[in-house]
This record gives sequence, structure tokens and C-alpha cells, in this order.
Amino acid sequence: MADMGMNVVRLNIWYRLFEHDYYPYLYDKPEGWDWLNQQIAWAKEARVYIILSMMRPQGEYQGPDYEGQFWEEDPYYRDRLQALWVEIATRYKDETQIAAFDLLNEPWTNERNDLWTAYAQELTTAIRTVDSNHLLDIQQDLSTATPFLIDDPAQNVMYDFHFYEPYYYTAQFLRRGWQGQYGDPLTPIMPWDWELELGDPLAPPAVPSGNSDWAQYETERFIPDSGMVGAQVVFLPPDEGRLIFDAFDLIEYAPDGTASVLMAVEIEGREPDAQTYPSDSPFTLYDWNFLPLDESGALPQVETTVIAQSGFGSLSFPVPFGAPRLIFPVRQGYAYQIQGWMKGEEIKGAGGFTLRWAAGEFIPFTHESLETRLLDPEGDYNLQFYLDANVPVNIGEWGLSPFAFAPQRGGLEYVRDVLALFEKYNLNSQYWVYSRFGNYFIYKNAGPGYYALPAPENANQPLIDLFTEILNP
Repeated sequence: MADMGMNVVRLNIWYRLFEHDYYPYLYDKPEGWDWLNQQIAWAKEARVYIILSMMRPQGEYQGPDYEGQFWEEDPYYRDRLQALWVEIATRYKDETQIAAFDLLNEPWTNERNDLWTAYAQELTTAIRTVDSNHLLDIQQDLSTATPFLIDDPAQNVMYDFHFYEPYYYTAQFLRRGWQGQYGDPLTPIMPWDWELELGDPLAPPAVPSGNSDWAQYETERFIPDSGMVGAQVVFLPPDEGRLIFDAFDLIEYAPDGTASVLMAVEIEGREPDAQTYPSDSPFTLYDWNFLPLDESGALPQVETTVIAQSGFGSLSFPVPFGAPRLIFPVRQGYAYQIQGWMKGEEIKGAGGFTLRWAAGEFIPFTHESLETRLLDPEGDYNLQFYLDANVPVNIGEWGLSPFAFAPQRGGLEYVRDVLALFEKYNLNSQYWVYSRFGNYFIYKNAGPGYYALPAPENANQPLIDLFTEILNP
């Protein structure tokens, strides 16, 4: 990290490093304290500071859709976290290699921001009884994204939010498929799904009546109407009989006729018991990824008795189905087509794969749009609030799916521009994540069934080179 020019690590901790659930308030786990002391020693050797971040507090990890008891009437978990922070602060109040305490990662109050505001003040007041030295890092409530300030007698606080902007792009081929090329003014930032107006499915390709073996079909080339920012791949059953679907490609045609495969998608049945690592080629979807368009609650049918064209699983659908992961941005003047495999059984009437258009606000996926959304008082971050308050700000997490770094997706340009924005507004930041994580990473040295130390063969070397260039001017 130091060689790349980074000078701080956000070190994530779990309360169970230090405390047993069956002996609360007793911090008698020497292995946890020894582990933390080793991190501090290594940080000193490398001249890298530590932000100690409570990733998993008592009551467990929060973040989106947290349904635990942390914020409910009984203060048991909140009291335990406060006591643990006081213990940590007491032990390390004079440790200069720890730059800050990140009090709670991604608090999620289910839109009760006043609970987090009050509790953040309680934590600050308690820690200050034993430690006035350390910077306190206070994140926004992720469920409301509402900025706020607290009263710190030491006046030693920085405020924090996480910047995965836009989220669908930063999660592409992990939680989304293709999400466009950064920096292209014709590519829209995809709105949240609930802000889209999705139209009716377009005409599917013609499938022979009766029975037909596996064959590759293609739709016509669809050109989006004015005002359309995206499209969704959908699957239509015939009037009678059964269509069985397997692998397909989503193809984009430029105005000059040049074709590009945006997504090569594999359809499978049940997800295997053994975890598999995500891929962008093919981008694999399982039965649970598909939802009925009519919200009927119908389930896709896993065709275990049919040998798929690919030799693996396949699906059929009793009603029109789609997958949120197959919503993608479209460019005006370009054409889109699906080419894929289907098999028919006693078919009557039209059915097959196709698209439906999605209307929404067009915001070009450019540096200027990122800056606007970072500052926007009505947006998810509201940096302008903190700038007006003249307080320090930390971006505790930002990063990209490793699949965003393919040349046609613009990941390196995105990283360069985001770093420039952070420098412009004097923001500290930590990239998620250095290593040993299953999706975002600088070093892919963890996956299903294995862990390893970072090494050149599992490095995102272009990203490392970019950090080294920018952070070591």
C-alpha cells in the first residue's frame, strides 16, 4: 500500500475479536488484542496509518435492510458497543499510528436518523472521557443519507459517507450486468429501478409451432425511442406449450453497423451448493434471479429433464419474466438485439426472449455528472452540507467491480476522475478493497475455498499502476 502512495488503511474489526457474547463487557480475548497490536506494528514499519473501523458491532453487521435489534428500544447492543469503544480508546489513547476511530460502519436505522444522530453523540461523549487524541469518523445513516453534525469537546471529528456512484455501474457483473462505458456522453447513468417506467415487451423472434430442437434465434434490431434510457431483457411464454431458454448474447450495433457483445449470459437452474466466483463471460443467472413481470409470484421452471444446449441447466417461464440484473443502459441512435438458444415443446403462438424499454431521466455518465451528484443537497451524499460547515470529510469506501476495468467499460478513467474529485474538494478516502474479498478488490486472492497472500498473478495491475502514478507524483 505504501508503495502505491497510500498512507492510511481502513482496518475493519469485529466485536468478537475482543468480547464473548456469553461474557459481555469482559474483554479477555488476548488473541484479538495481539492481532490488533500486530497490525499496528506492521503499520508503523510501513509508515501507514490506521482507521479502526467497527464493521461488525454487537447486534451484527448493519447496512441495507438490516433487521436486527440494535436500534430497538432495548439499548443492550448499543450499550455494549459504547463500552467496547471506551475500552479500545482507553488502551490506545496514546497510539499515534491509529489515526481515527470509525465508530460504526453503514448504520442502518430504517429511516430513523434521529436514533443514529443521538447515539453518535453518546459514543463521542463516552470516548472523550478517556481519549481526546483520536479523530472520530462518523458515517451517515445509510438508510436516509442525511448529513448532520455533532458536538465534540475535542473538536476532532470527520464525517463520512460511502461513494459507490453510480451503484449499478460499480457493481456490474456482480449484482448487475453491462452498465455502459464511463465517460461516454451518450451513455446514461441508470436510475434506480423504482424510478424507471418500463414499457411493454417488444416482438420476440418467431419459434416454429409444435416441437423443435435447440436452435439459435435472434430478435430484430431494436432502436430505442426518444426518452428511453435503458432496456430489460424479458422472456415471454407462448400461448400454449413450453419454451425452454438457455444461453444468449445481448448485442449493440453502432450507427455504422459495428456490432459489440455487451453481455454473454448463461441461464442455469438451481445455484450450485459449492460457491462459484462471479464472471462477466459468461454472466450467469440462476432461477432466483428471475421475477414475473406481472408480480404474480409465479416461479421459473428449472428444466432438469431437458438437456440444455450448453449441456447444463435451462429454464422455462409460465408467465412473462425478467431479471433486474438484466436492465442495462441504451444509447440513442444505437440498435440492440438478442441472439440466443431456445427449444420448443408443443408450441402455439408467439413467445421467446425480447426487450422492453425503460424511460427515465437522462444523466450522461461523465465526470461532470459525478461531481454534480456528489455535491447535490437533494442527492445521496450532499457533500455541499459539509463544505458549507467547513468540516473534514472522509470517503470511507469507494471502488469498482473488477469487471469494470475492461477497456470498453472505462474503469481506469473512472478511478482517475474520482480521485481528481476527491483532491478538488480535499476529501480523504479509502478504496474498497485491498484484497481477500469476493467482489471488489485490488488483489483477487480470495474466492470459493481458498485464501492467499497478495501476489503479482492475482493483481489488478493496471489499477495498481494508476494509483502509483497519481499518489506518487
